[in-house]
Formats: sequence, structure tokens, C-alpha cells
Amino acid sequence: MEITKVKIKRNILLFKLASFFDGFWPLSPLVVIYFEQITNSYATAMGIFSIANILQSIMEIPTGIISDRLGRKKTLCVSSLFFVICFILYALAGTFNSVIFLIVGSLFWGTAMALCSGTDEAMVYETMEQLKKRNKYDIVFSRIGMFTQIGLAIGAIVGAIITYFYSLNTLAWFCVLPMSIHFIITLFYVEPDRILASKEKTSFGHFIEAIKKIKNNKKLQKISLL
Repeated sequence: MEITKVKIKRNILLFKLASFFDGFWPLSPLVVIYFEQITNSYATAMGIFSIANILQSIMEIPTGIISDRLGRKKTLCVSSLFFVICFILYALAGTFNSVIFLIVGSLFWGTAMALCSGTDEAMVYETMEQLKKRNKYDIVFSRIGMFTQIGLAIGAIVGAIITYFYSLNTLAWFCVLPMSIHFIITLFYVEPDRILASKEKTSFGHFIEAIKKIKNNKKLQKISLL
């Protein structure tokens, strides 16, 4: 048990590193301009973002079920790999001036976001549960989130420097590197024991319960419709 605890404790450090590289997207402050250069339209550029957001919303429930079935580590690995593919497609879009690459990249983006949404929180929670430090979950998760903000800040500076000397497309290709590092980090996660799995409902169970409550409650129906 002690060996397991020592192994799983590294998840906290790995999550901090992954969180940093998750935020370290130097193209982020300029991505709309980058998309506009390819699409020749800010409306189209924002529409491509909408594709990612809509797909994420649609995929939230099925990916939650996948996370329960597949496991946290594998789900986060797939999510990170999809981000890498997305960034490569974004870079190729600039190289070949292709809107199609942007659209397909956004499909990968939306799916990747849905896969990691909630899964990272669940894995940190289950890690703290196994370490018998569940009461410190909020503090640990907040510290992990802080590294994302650090990554965003440093990424913005790096992005400004690269763009000054080179092009936005060069910056897009550079962004593949930190996300590739992010993917490698996820490979070293330790899957926590599902301590609460037998006591709590799965994502699918919660989904079915929510549908039943909405069906029998007109107020919830109106709120859901809105």
C-alpha cells in the first residue's frame, strides 16, 4: 500500500506540470487573428470556435461515461493526443491556407475538451482520496489551476517574441511542442483506485436520474429549454 501511495503521489506534481503546458499556448491571444488570416473573415473565424464549443457541449455526457469505463488516465491521454492532432491541423491550415484543416482541428478540439472536462478533477479527487487527504482536495486543485495561469502568462510573452521575429504560422507550429510535452506527461499518470465507484452512481446513472427529474418537473423543463 505504501508503494502505491508513493507512486500515486506523483500525480500531483504531474498535474501541475500538465496544467502549466495546458495553459502554455502562445497562439492563444492571437488565435482569432490567425484564423482570420486563413478564412479572410472574423465571423468565420469565430464560427470555427463555435464548432468546437457546440461539439464539446454535445460530447460532455458520452465522454463522462467513457471516462468512467475507460479510466481517468487513458481518457486524459486520449484527450491530450487529440489536442496535439488539433494543433498540428491548425498549423497545417496556416501552411496550406486551408479552412478545412481549421474545421477538422476544431472537431478534435471540442472532443478533447469534452474528454478532459471533469476527468481531471475526478482524477485529482480520487488521488487525494487514495492518499487519505480528501479534505485537502480544494487546496491542491486550486494550486494545480494556478500553473495554468502561469502558463498563459509566459505563453503570451513567448508568443509576442516569436510573432515579432517570425510569422503567426511559425507560432502555430511552435505550439505543437508544448502540447506534445503535455501528452508525454499524461503517459506517466498513475490510475487511482476507484474507491468510491461502488458507492456512487456512474455518469450514466446520474444522466438517467436527471432525465427522470426533468420529465416530472415542469420548472426544470423550462430551465433546460432555456
